[in-house]
Amino acid sequence: MKAGLATLLVTMIALSPLPASAKSLTKSPAPQPVSLATDELPLTDQFADLLTSYRNCVLMKVDAETLGTQQDMAHQAMSACALSRGELEARLISDIQAQQPAISNAVALRGAESGMAQVDPMIEAAAIDRAHIRYARTMY
Repeated sequence: MKAGLATLLVTMIALSPLPASAKSLTKSPAPQPVSLATDELPLTDQFADLLTSYRNCVLMKVDAETLGTQQDMAHQAMSACALSRGELEARLISDIQAQQPAISNAVALRGAESGMAQVDPMIEAAAIDRAHIRYARTMY
């Protein structure tokens, strides 16, 4: 009888609710997003300044290159400005972490990569347009 009572008490204790302080220890942290949505990316003045610097770097490189296909000229110019692009991405990571300090570094990195995936095509399009302008100038 005592063994049955002991088993019943152990079962009741195991199934009883935990005190509030113990419950807080057993809660798992809130799940973090896998990546940030575009509208969640911070667009600070420092980011805008670095974006302008990156674009200007690419456009100046297109102006300095020998004529080739517009796509090749754009890609070469963007490669030549990799340092400027890296500074821009690092600023975006820093801004994301400052805006949302609770997110992990991995999420901030993915958010910055997502942001750069939007920036790069715009910079490339501007470089291709600049290459078209260079071709037009040589025709006149």
